[in-house]
Amino acid sequence: MGVFTLGMGLFHGMKQFKNIVKRISFKCCCIIIGISLIWIFAPKTVSGIQDIGPYLSQDYETVTGKPNYIGSMGRKWREQTIEINQMEVINTRDIAWENRDKTLEIKYLPRTKYVMSIRALE
Repeated sequence: MGVFTLGMGLFHGMKQFKNIVKRISFKCCCIIIGISLIWIFAPKTVSGIQDIGPYLSQDYETVTGKPNYIGSMGRKWREQTIEINQMEVINTRDIAWENRDKTLEIKYLPRTKYVMSIRALE
């Protein structure tokens, strides 16, 4: 969406605006909004693209320990944050209540920190 808005601001003629001031201000707004959208959403997109290689080769990073914090699983957003050894990972699978106090082995993707598997060790 950001690239589309930026392209529209840069290359569209905006002939429907007869007033030159409105035309130039609308083009400037499109450019500013396009750059802002790209700046906001690009880091997550680039991280996700860079994690395709480790996902396909199953080259996950592993962290082991007792979790300091396990967030609640939301109703709309089915993900939770787990903090273990001063590292936050993003989990999309619900953890059983009996496993929350045990030592966990978590395998996750290196850049986006999405959890691929959780195993209780105790």
